[in-house]
Amino acid sequence: MLVEAVEPGVQERNVRVYRDTEYHVVHLQDASEEGCEHPVAFAMHCLHDSYGFLTDISLFFTPLFATKIFFGVDLQMICSGLVARALERTGAIFQYHS
Repeated sequence: MLVEAVEPGVQERNVRVYRDTEYHVVHLQDASEEGCEHPVAFAMHCLHDSYGFLTDISLFFTPLFATKIFFGVDLQMICSGLVARALERTGAIFQYHS
């Protein structure tokens, strides 16, 4: 099962819906068992939140106006936001290259 933010809202679905689609599974090597439970609990808490159409619109205009300002609405999620907010709860520090 997976939790995802799709157009009707945040919902739990079986991964088999992606059987005919290319997808990638990411394993966090540095996350503790407890660190893996928190993001799952967060995702389950978000079930039935609305889809964040206003956030999508905001992200669409961000590159057009060369700005880093965007907005979201409480109790609304987009797919990347749900993943990012869940991963924050792992306690892992992700390295990036500048």
